[in-house]
Parts: sequence; structure tokens; C-alpha cells
Amino acid sequence: MKKKRIKYTNGSSVISRNFYTRVGDMDVAGKGSFNAPTLTAAAEGTISKNIKGARVTAGAYKDTKGRSGESFSVEKQLPNSSVTLQKNRTGTNVSLHKNIGNMYGKLTAGKQDTTVGNRTIKGEKQILFNVTIPLGRR
Repeated sequence: MKKKRIKYTNGSSVISRNFYTRVGDMDVAGKGSFNAPTLTAAAEGTISKNIKGARVTAGAYKDTKGRSGESFSVEKQLPNSSVTLQKNRTGTNVSLHKNIGNMYGKLTAGKQDTTVGNRTIKGEKQILFNVTIPLGRR
């Protein structure tokens, strides 16, 4: 009797399916995945719609390990900049993105849960300022 040889590879053990569709004036996107070694399945989806020049997005995530979360954001495009309000399970933030000449700046303020080691600090206030300067030619 001949034995059948089976190869196991962790690199191809995640089966994933993405979809994107347009329903009327809404964008609907989703992703489903199954990780064979850990026997974990996950599903996430988002719905986006433009309302009076602002992009409103709502999303949800759930997996078979009991983790879940929801998110909500509103983004408004302005000349050479944008403003975003975002809320998810770890906090609420307001961001201003601005092009400054060849540079790109981002100012974010809000409350965010922060993990230090195995301790979580709830609702820590944060203000972050990032500037990106491209090196070389564009």
C-alpha cells in the first residue's frame, strides 16, 4: 500500500475572501478569513457614503475567539487639507491633515486607550503632530 504524502505550510493556511460593491450611492466592502492552524474565522465589513461633501464610514469586526469591535468616521476634504473625526473601541480622535509646500503635516488630538506592558490605561489624552518631508525628487 502506497502512503499519500501531504505537505503542510503555514504560508498558505489562511483563506481570505474580499468583496467590494456599490449599492446605490453607498460603497460596501467586506473581508472574511479562516486561519486553518488556529481554527479562527473572522469577518469584517464597512459601509461608506458621501453626505454633503463629507465621507461617512461605519465598520464592524467579529471573530470566533470572541473579539469584536465597531468603528465610525467622518472625513471632510478641504483645499490642500482634510479633517477627520474617528471613533473606535480604543478611543476618539480628531485629525487635521495638511499639505504644506512639499511637506505633509498631521495633527491628531483625542482620547486613546494605551497599553503599557500588560496594563491598559483607559482614555489617555493625546496630542500628536507628525511632519513628513520627502527626500529626493518627486
